[in-house]
Amino acid sequence: DLGLLKIYRSKIRTLREYANSVLANKENDTEPNELLKAAAETSKDAIRVLSRIQESYLTQESRLFLIDNQTDFFISGIAVALQLYKLTEIAGYRELAYQFSAAGKALELRFEMKEKNELYLRSLQDSASLSLLTLREEIDGYTNMIQMEQMKVESDSAKISEWQQSRFDLRREYESIHKKLFGKEVESGDKDWFDEDLIHTIGSKLRRNETLVEYSISDPDTAGSRSLYGFVITRREMRVYQTVLPQSFDNQIETVEDHLYDFSSASLEKDHLAELRESLHRLFVELVEPIESWFPGTSLVIIPDRELLFIPFDALMREKPRETDLYSSNSYMVRDYSISYLPVSGFLKKPEPRLVKKAPRLNILAQDYALNSRGNYSTLTGVRQEVDDIQKLMKTRLLDYEGSKDLLKSDIEKTRLLHFAMHSYPSSEEQDASFLVLNSQSDSTNNNLLFDYEVEPLNLSDDMVVLNSCESGGGKQIDGEGMMSFSRSFILAGAKSVVQALWPVDDKSGSTIMVQFYKDLLRGRDKPDALQKAQISYLESCSPSFTHPYFWAGYQVIGETGPIATPYTRTGITIAGVLIIGILIYHRRKQYKHGKG
Repeated sequence: DLGLLKIYRSKIRTLREYANSVLANKENDTEPNELLKAAAETSKDAIRVLSRIQESYLTQESRLFLIDNQTDFFISGIAVALQLYKLTEIAGYRELAYQFSAAGKALELRFEMKEKNELYLRSLQDSASLSLLTLREEIDGYTNMIQMEQMKVESDSAKISEWQQSRFDLRREYESIHKKLFGKEVESGDKDWFDEDLIHTIGSKLRRNETLVEYSISDPDTAGSRSLYGFVITRREMRVYQTVLPQSFDNQIETVEDHLYDFSSASLEKDHLAELRESLHRLFVELVEPIESWFPGTSLVIIPDRELLFIPFDALMREKPRETDLYSSNSYMVRDYSISYLPVSGFLKKPEPRLVKKAPRLNILAQDYALNSRGNYSTLTGVRQEVDDIQKLMKTRLLDYEGSKDLLKSDIEKTRLLHFAMHSYPSSEEQDASFLVLNSQSDSTNNNLLFDYEVEPLNLSDDMVVLNSCESGGGKQIDGEGMMSFSRSFILAGAKSVVQALWPVDDKSGSTIMVQFYKDLLRGRDKPDALQKAQISYLESCSPSFTHPYFWAGYQVIGETGPIATPYTRTGITIAGVLIIGILIYHRRKQYKHGKG
């Protein structure tokens, strides 16, 4: 499979170059189309092989190849499909371009899930988990032997048949152990990534005022240029924006990360603030302004790509900043749009009917580390006030972690609403997994840490998980592997939505925003709307220097956007009562007339 991918890569490149040379010389009107069609089909075949490889036990060679080349297969597929659309004006090619983009995000997520699944199995250190890892390696060994034998001119059919039977028996054993360990069947990797109804399916799940925006970014070409693709999908149509990013793009991203993720008191100085705001404005011009006229309303669902995963779109600035209004907050995108995010379009849910419902109880797991005798973790002074203020708003239950992660995970699986207020640490080059710090009583077994790979196997039914903890949405981002964030583990475990923090948000401002967020949720607002109103409320009540995006723009809603409750109001109850009485009177009169007749 790895050798086949290398052949496909060369074939796609050759077909594209040949087609472009024919177009440049205007030698033939139809030949370029046929060449590009062949390149598109080869790209589709390559992605099917990529999917097959990701189901396998990855060798170091295959891992390195995928990291270095995987993105190129999807981007070249997008480019070829859009070129075909330009030549033929057939809408199906434009939709094919989006299918390549969506498949790229989905395969990255599968790669991440596989990595975390193996981390989880290794953490168990029992015979069943170790057997699964061994069996997987043996299965892939037989697969490789079968493929190598089949490639020979005179292959040995008896050997192939014997190895296929051995592989079948190992798979049965693997599936049996997997079901006992996880309580569910092994998911099949036989997925068709090119569903012709994908655009229609996505459009049917969007509300009238809602827009899905998915970005894809290429690797630098030989000249150092990078392409940006923006797919804009509404209930009625899909459009595509394509451009070459300016050389300054990477610097703009780096400036945003430096001033938000590595915030210091120096970030509030005029020159540093001006530099940040200039980058936020340039990113708005490059990412949003060219497609903004296509938005039918003020609700956005964004699927970011690569370094855009680290960017708070709420804080992008519409207007070029002037020195006289350095501390103004009127130009931020949060003023105009409520924004939610998705890792892949497959997580988009159809809006649920807005029935009258009461907010479920909120389960809170909070830790201020005030009794941290070893001093490993800084005290979170705002946590107690945050919890007290939330408890005054709604019915809550405080979860108490007493050293048993099994009991805690059982509690988490039973909740509808879950709120974490504690330290968290993202994955990094040195640390493969993200984790929450449950308390300060550390030991050699890390029993006080809840790792992301321990969350992913859970069967959650939560309406919402709030991770009011440092960098719960951040982590190690590797091209071809995705973002190893804690929040995505909750989504993969079944939570409908997660509220995450991109960077270590200020303790006090974060608590203020969170309390207002719950107030707006209890008024019946959708989750992104509630967060938008909470952020605007904060901006309008804080002093000018604290309008810096570090203090408010780090929060994001991931996943389903619907409300957690519809408030009971006297007016609403009165109207409902009058309607019910009116319906009853109508039916009684109808029955009376019918009987009289």
